[in-house]
Amino acid sequence: MLRAIAAPRGVFKGHNFMTPNIHAHYKLREGYAELSTGEGIYREPIFGVTVRKHDGTHFSPELSKLFHSKAEALEYIRSLS
Repeated sequence: MLRAIAAPRGVFKGHNFMTPNIHAHYKLREGYAELSTGEGIYREPIFGVTVRKHDGTHFSPELSKLFHSKAEALEYIRSLS
């Protein structure tokens, strides 16, 4: 079961310019994920997943991804949990 947690202190700094609206944070097997939303170039909703280590650094930039539905974004977070 995927459950949102309180934002981990010092892990996520600032906002992504494409998905600035932060919705939730999740604890993963290793590190944390942040789910955020914004609008694409055609004003369609987009969902960003940013993945960070406990100290706030990236595991790998490729782990952070953009999705076109909330369901896809949450399924990706589940796959990392």
